[in-house]
Amino acid sequence: MPPSTRAAPPRPARGRGTCRLPSAREPGWPCAWPRADSSTNLVAQLWANYTLGRVHCIRGHFAQALASLERAAALLERGPFPIYAPRVLASLGTVYTAGGSPKDGLALLERAAAEGEANRVLYEHAMVLVQLGEAQLESCPDEAERRGIQALELARRHGERGSEAWAGHLLSRASAARPPARLDAAFAHATQALALADQLGLRPLVAHCHLGLGRLYERAGKSGEAQEHLTSALSMYGEMDIRHEAEMR
Repeated sequence: MPPSTRAAPPRPARGRGTCRLPSAREPGWPCAWPRADSSTNLVAQLWANYTLGRVHCIRGHFAQALASLERAAALLERGPFPIYAPRVLASLGTVYTAGGSPKDGLALLERAAAEGEANRVLYEHAMVLVQLGEAQLESCPDEAERRGIQALELARRHGERGSEAWAGHLLSRASAARPPARLDAAFAHATQALALADQLGLRPLVAHCHLGLGRLYERAGKSGEAQEHLTSALSMYGEMDIRHEAEMR
């Protein structure tokens, strides 16, 4: 978290390890989110651009995310900012991966994880590992599962319950993606992640869990349960203006 300064930008309400997104229809959206200008100090500019980029990334609005996160990455060069660098680089890597540059994206994500571990920056490091695991899902689900297990253990150790829920979602996807698929494990992880995300009010993750469960029920031949979860996911995506096709964090 950024240090307290007079120029520190306002922050959205958040649980440990993630942020809660307001509905696009809530009063003040998007003006409630932090904006940086040339009069703010470097830390505030960095934090504001990262926060905006992260929100756009969670929504799947990757063009907007790219602009903010590249500004944040440029500000890192005026540091050092070891506390912020892993999170900025991981989110930028996620955007590159989603935007059709998976090699560049994976390189940034691996750098983010390595820098966090080298500098012992453990706050929200679980989410960096989750993002790295998500980027590895298609090419190497075993490695994605390994990253998910690391993230889950780290999040629980540090009480980051939001990151714990995201890690559970990643583990569900990894279990479903492995050949052969382990649907029982995928269902278990998805159900636990959904319960925790719902408890914490993490609506984007709740929607992703419903989508994941819907797909799992389809594979299990249970069309009624599948339709229920898929309908819930699509409804929530519409309310939050999330482009669910990417399902990237």
